[in-house]
Order: sequence, then C-alpha cells, then structure tokens
Amino acid sequence: MTLPVAAEGIPTRTWQPPAAGRRGGPPAAAPPAREVATLFYSATRDSKAGTIYVKIVNRAGAAQPLRVEVKA
Repeated sequence: MTLPVAAEGIPTRTWQPPAAGRRGGPPAAAPPAREVATLFYSATRDSKAGTIYVKIVNRAGAAQPLRVEVKA
C-alpha cells in the first residue's frame, strides 16, 4: 500500500534542458533553465506486518540534512 507523503524544503538545483536537435536545420534555442528537486522519496506499508518502508534518494553531490516524522 502506498502512503500519502508530504514534504517541505526539498533542496533543488538549476537544470538546463538541452536544445532540441533537428537534422539538417539550424540549431534550436535551448529552453529556459528550471529548478529540479535533488531529493526524491516514497513510502509504503506492509498491511499484514504494519511495517512502513521509506525510500529516499539523494541526487545531490553531498549529504543532505533530513528529518522524518511518522504520524499515526
């Protein structure tokens, strides 16, 4: 079972999407840069055992401070 998860203060970084390439034509202009998250997460619960599993992926190049709260 997937659990609803809320997050605050997720770190971001600036990402520049590549310009769309076209064969035989002039190069297209690059789209504007945008902010993308560097921390991703999900939570599931084993309904039989009641165990909650939290998966956190840090895409930043360094450790990130983190606080997890579970409310019953």
